[in-house]
Amino acid sequence: AQRAVKIAMKGLAPKPKKPVEADGLKIDSEPAKA
Repeated sequence: AQRAVKIAMKGLAPKPKKPVEADGLKIDSEPAKA
């Protein structure tokens, strides 16, 4: 889960997309909580 979050963060860093960030955070938060 940590690796996925790091990849998502790196991918979102260069792409300042609000919808993508919200989706990535929600997806990362779900598995991270589990």
